[in-house]
Amino acid sequence: MSAEILLNREMMPLARLSGSSREIGYGHGSLFADKVRRCWEVYKVILGGDETLIRRRANAFEESITAFEPRYSEEIYGIAEGSGLESWKIFALNARTEIFREVAREKLADECTSLYFRPSAVLGQNWDFEEKCESLMLLLELRPDDRPAVLMMAEPGIIGKIGFNSCGVGVCLNILSCPSSLSGVPVHVMLRRVVDSESFEEALEAVDSDVIQSASNMLIADDNGNVVSLELAGEERARYAPPSDIVFHTNHYLQLPIRENITDSSKARCQRMEELVLQNSKFDAEAMKAILLDKQNAGLPICREYVPDPDPGFTASGTNCSIIMELRNRVMHITPGNPLRHPFETHTLA
Repeated sequence: MSAEILLNREMMPLARLSGSSREIGYGHGSLFADKVRRCWEVYKVILGGDETLIRRRANAFEESITAFEPRYSEEIYGIAEGSGLESWKIFALNARTEIFREVAREKLADECTSLYFRPSAVLGQNWDFEEKCESLMLLLELRPDDRPAVLMMAEPGIIGKIGFNSCGVGVCLNILSCPSSLSGVPVHVMLRRVVDSESFEEALEAVDSDVIQSASNMLIADDNGNVVSLELAGEERARYAPPSDIVFHTNHYLQLPIRENITDSSKARCQRMEELVLQNSKFDAEAMKAILLDKQNAGLPICREYVPDPDPGFTASGTNCSIIMELRNRVMHITPGNPLRHPFETHTLA
């Protein structure tokens, strides 16, 4: 077991965690106990503040996660032990997307733009969300005993998010809106399952099942140019593997026939992405940076400043960070905060 902070700072510290699932979780929780506690306090408000409801839903997700992959529950128990929080609160954090969609059905999905360059196997996205989450972000290098090494951006207490592994498999996420009830394995746990996979095929087999019932799109890709955009709407799902050089997604369904609840922001970013794709002639990390940093469309750009958010539990929403992954080189370019104020840094998974 090993847990060490490689880059100690308030904005996006970098840590390396190794060992068993329980040990990795304990290292996560103990190194970042304060951030885990702060993350819980932020999400408790976003999830409506009713701890009885949150706990009931968290307990149901605990059962689903344990039935799916017991090692993920072990990691969550480890985070709880390390941080000193009750385990149900950590399960709630890992199911925050699904619980949020239940308690805040009127809040429409309006966050994140993701894309993949097939010729160069470069995958990336902007993560747009609540401003309070900006100072909570982590960069984690995971070295499990029996799985590929992983480099991912994560939130404190949450075991999966946006990243890639030593086998060249990577994943991005877009939250969507649908009327279905959401249960099963939370999407953030499935994101971890993707980067725990030794191949693109293993990742698809793991996630393309009825154990996940979320409202999300997972953009899954590898270093050989393979890519699938997997849309989820409760029990419904659609796999999309276009032959085009560039694949992208915002926050509304492109394949499933769900046309309500499409925000102006998601439409504007999708239209702007179509324009930028037609203009694009390069497929390297710098070209992707230019797309993700695009500020055209005042008020509805791809890269956003924080603006007041009137929805319950929110204060201001904008782009928390920008992430670009060169899957062939095992390199991540990431901004440790809003990319309009924080330059890209480069980290390598050796």
